[in-house]
Amino acid sequence: MLTMPPKVKQLGGNRIWPGGARRLVIVGAITEALYLAAVVGPFSLLSNGSRLTDLGGLTGHGWPAAVLVSVGLLVLFVLYGTAIWQLLRYPKLDSRLVLGGTILFCLTLVFLYPVTAMDIYNYAVQGHVVASYHLNPLITAPASVQGDPFISYAGIWANSASPYGPFWIAITALDAAIVGPNIIPAVLLLKMLSAVGVVATTALLKTAAEERGSRRGAVAAALFGWNPLVLIELVGNGHNDAVMIALCLFSLVLLTRHQATFGAPALAASVFVKYLTAVAVPYYFLSQIADGRRSVRTMLSAMGGSVLSFVVITAVVYAPFWAGPATFERVRQVNDNYLASLPALAILLLPNAAFELTAARLAIVGLVGIWQTWAILHRRTTVERAVFETYFAVLLVATHFAGWYLPLLIALGVLSADRWLVARAVVFSVTALLTTPLWTYLFPATQNALSFAQFHLIVVPFTFLPPLALIIVQILAARHGAAPAVPRVTRRDSKPRTPVASLS
Repeated sequence: MLTMPPKVKQLGGNRIWPGGARRLVIVGAITEALYLAAVVGPFSLLSNGSRLTDLGGLTGHGWPAAVLVSVGLLVLFVLYGTAIWQLLRYPKLDSRLVLGGTILFCLTLVFLYPVTAMDIYNYAVQGHVVASYHLNPLITAPASVQGDPFISYAGIWANSASPYGPFWIAITALDAAIVGPNIIPAVLLLKMLSAVGVVATTALLKTAAEERGSRRGAVAAALFGWNPLVLIELVGNGHNDAVMIALCLFSLVLLTRHQATFGAPALAASVFVKYLTAVAVPYYFLSQIADGRRSVRTMLSAMGGSVLSFVVITAVVYAPFWAGPATFERVRQVNDNYLASLPALAILLLPNAAFELTAARLAIVGLVGIWQTWAILHRRTTVERAVFETYFAVLLVATHFAGWYLPLLIALGVLSADRWLVARAVVFSVTALLTTPLWTYLFPATQNALSFAQFHLIVVPFTFLPPLALIIVQILAARHGAAPAVPRVTRRDSKPRTPVASLS
């Protein structure tokens, strides 16, 4: 941990901005200039929002564009690293600078065309069929509506029911009710909601760090709110993960404040935006059992309240959409999509090993779950660490991998204040986002020379090996005394007793 004092110039006895703050503002200004150039240039939502295309289509799949996009992403990560370095060097810098930068970036990227994923158009169409035709998108494909040109904005997903939760469907229906069948306003409003989610998560991480007594509130905020993958995927592409993450983080922050009953509805809402945060549910309730500071009666009473509030929210959000087991059929089908993942590579190389692969995937997640359950019950980890490790395992064995799954991992790592988890999540975000030009430009150009399996042999190791290597480095560091192997947590809302690996 760096502890050098900030360099502060004085003029006439009056303190002015420290050098670190000026450098941070310069880094933020350059970052904003890059985002703004994309928004007002070839990737404008206002200019292109009424058609379905992608990054390659907007740039003609040309090699000059491939180089510019690759260099631009690299520069964004260099600027991100520079900002974090400045905040580590000058821990007293005002965290409002970081939060202000996040707000500015988000406001800009609201107007970015969703260049690498068309999911937000699908959100708008799903909301439209609810608001206009009173259909249930959880079991009914938008294409069942005939003669409505707005349905075409769902693209290939027009023939599929929704894999999202009922709370998100209700949000998209509200979006459709406000703006009607107007695609650019519908997308803009949903992207504004995603921007609010990113800013809220950034503020929550800053607050959580400061409540622990850390001087790294600004670092915690920047690690999430200035991360290029977070900004591009959640705001630029408008993924609903932004809302899911904000609600999940809010519930975990309330849990650390011993307000689990109030946090449980937020966790339920998060799950019913997108089911990824379901991994947090068992640990949320187990942590209340493991809290040894309260009597059994008090513990059971508090846990009963949080379970009841979770169940009530579940019943309320599913009431308009429940259709029996068919409600989850589309969610189950997501598992059949193999792409850009370790299982996808395995099934391409060993197409007859599907059964063994499924068993191995379940075993890995199950073992990690048992390990983290033991750690929670013995107070040797925190909820956010347990959720991080379990979710990381889920990402490793998921049949389909996409970069927008990673912001949740980043947020959990930062909330844990564990530098090893943060490093793993940030490195993962770098490798995942840098595969964008590979899929957009290299893959189409090499289809005649490389098979799908061979291309996976390039992309999948590039994405997954660096974060996996960090686990090995962490284990070796723990053996040599550089980090605690299994730190004991004395209170649910405290850091490990030996915070060697802490951000603070």
